[in-house]
Amino acid sequence: MAGLAARSCKWHLRLPPDRRVAGGLPERVPAACFGSVENFTISGYDPKSGKSYIMFRFSGGFNGYFNMTRAAIPHLAGGVILNTGSVTGINGSKHLLDYSMTKGGIHAFTRSLASLLMSRGIRVNAVAPGPVWTPFNPADADADHIAHFGESACMKRPAQPEEIAPAYVFLASSHCASYITGEILPVIGGY
Repeated sequence: MAGLAARSCKWHLRLPPDRRVAGGLPERVPAACFGSVENFTISGYDPKSGKSYIMFRFSGGFNGYFNMTRAAIPHLAGGVILNTGSVTGINGSKHLLDYSMTKGGIHAFTRSLASLLMSRGIRVNAVAPGPVWTPFNPADADADHIAHFGESACMKRPAQPEEIAPAYVFLASSHCASYITGEILPVIGGY
């Protein structure tokens, strides 16, 4: 599709040394998966591929979560699945329609999967960050947008990745979050 720069998803699998030989995946955290920010309409359609941009972007962002989970579940004996959502999946965004739709789908997937896997002792949660500074930011937007990125947050700046990481650690911990499943934890720098 001309002008559409979609990135591949990257998955972060954490296998502690004691589980590597015994098999199994104690938890998995898929990272955000999305392409460049671009302007398009809901009716945007690519006649060459026969797909709308929004469905292309949705499937690129959502299908990875579904396929990774489907592949991981047979190897899980208890444990945790942590998904990465977004505050835009909760609040929506007129500027990020496809991204908001994808993240909202990931939130619903998280809650539904939590109910489905509870009987197997698998907890499923998501972290829903607000704006977070990553190396992808400058690649996805023009310099003016980057100069003001995160200013809409109450803290008037984007989070750094290390400020979001404790939310994942908390939800992954069986000591702190053993009674938490199906939750979407917003980490957005205040209300």
